Amino acid sequence: HAHLSNDCIDGDNIQDDVINSEHIAAGAVDLEHMASESVDEDNLKISNAGSNGQFLQKQSGNTGGLTWATATAQDTLSFRNLVINGAMNVAQRGTSSSGGSYKTVDRLEIAASGQEEYPTQSQQSTSSSDTGPWEKGFKKFYRVTNGNQTGGAGSGDEIHLRYKFEAQDIANSAWECADSNSKLTISFWVRASVAQTYYVGLKTEDGTSKQYSFAYTPSANTWLKVEHTVPGHADLQFDSNNALGLTIYFYQFAGTNNTHSGASNGSWRGFDGGTVSLDQTSTWYTTNDATWDITGLQVEAGDTATEFEHRSFADELARCQRYYYHIPIPVAPGSDAGIGGGDHFGLGFCNSSSNSRVHFYFPVPMRADPSSLEWSGTQGDYMVGHGGSETQCNGNLSFSSTQAWNSRVNFPASSLTAGQAIQGMAHSSSAFIGFNAEL
Repeated sequence: HAHLSNDCIDGDNIQDDVINSEHIAAGAVDLEHMASESVDEDNLKISNAGSNGQFLQKQSGNTGGLTWATATAQDTLSFRNLVINGAMNVAQRGTSSSGGSYKTVDRLEIAASGQEEYPTQSQQSTSSSDTGPWEKGFKKFYRVTNGNQTGGAGSGDEIHLRYKFEAQDIANSAWECADSNSKLTISFWVRASVAQTYYVGLKTEDGTSKQYSFAYTPSANTWLKVEHTVPGHADLQFDSNNALGLTIYFYQFAGTNNTHSGASNGSWRGFDGGTVSLDQTSTWYTTNDATWDITGLQVEAGDTATEFEHRSFADELARCQRYYYHIPIPVAPGSDAGIGGGDHFGLGFCNSSSNSRVHFYFPVPMRADPSSLEWSGTQGDYMVGHGGSETQCNGNLSFSSTQAWNSRVNFPASSLTAGQAIQGMAHSSSAFIGFNAEL
């Protein structure tokens, strides 16, 4: 190198691709052989100036350079949706019911009063004609179908859907609920067969109970994306426990006994005994078989509605089973045979000649000890397998003992032998067992 003048070998004197990885010994180029700042944004062909929080990525096309980019919500934000089953995919109990409370889509409860015909709740499937939700990956939605309310809209009549949160899920989110500058954002897709103004209400449980409402107005039979940001309030409180902390109400209709004509939307106010929303239009309620649909429900800390957090079916099912665990008729997969001939719910023992106790272990710990046992209500749908025999139940199924991790259920039957091992079995395709720990 003593015979080479400075800069006699540079990019102008070297043909393209003459020096490549085949001509460079391993380890020959490292930090010790590189001058300070010899590799910077100019030499890396970075096309723009970066800022905090961005990352480098390859430029589009064949420029060969890099560019600073901002991470999107899809890239970085997981576990932000406080709603379980917001895509409406899980329906352990069934897909259609004209009954109240929890009957179809998990975690969503319907309540109605004063009507001539109770509304129907159902899980429905989207198609490519469902412009909006379909493109966003939603394949299921929850539907409320009105009954025939021939008597008109009464002051005490009401139909609403509601979602309940554990207090600890709100308390442990990033929402500083007592700070008016801290926000909680609600977003969902909604469609109604009747164009009118509908209301959403919020009610808190801990500390001083507060209520809040906002409105939206969809066109008839057209999906609408609703986004609303809720501010904190000095009186809001959410305790870190598994009790009810917050309820969101989606009203199809509420009569004047359950509304507040003088209230204002978009601000917190003291809870005054059930009047969670403003006075409501009755057109949907007085339209026979009117429908109201929802999917993509998301509640998150922050002032922005981010893209919906899609989770796997297995993930959502496990989250739902914290509140309700449903065991359908235990038929071998892919087979219709075996009802009354060997398929069983669980193993147990006879504690007397007239009763057996069957053990159930839950796939995930439930929110609390199950408060109720659900079954078909027909004793003969169940039977006990014992000592080579099978005997139909002659009494109601009931809890022998229960806790959040497992339960023991009484299967009464005759001619049993105390101390003998048994199987709790299905005798009918109507048989099922459900453990309820809902809020």
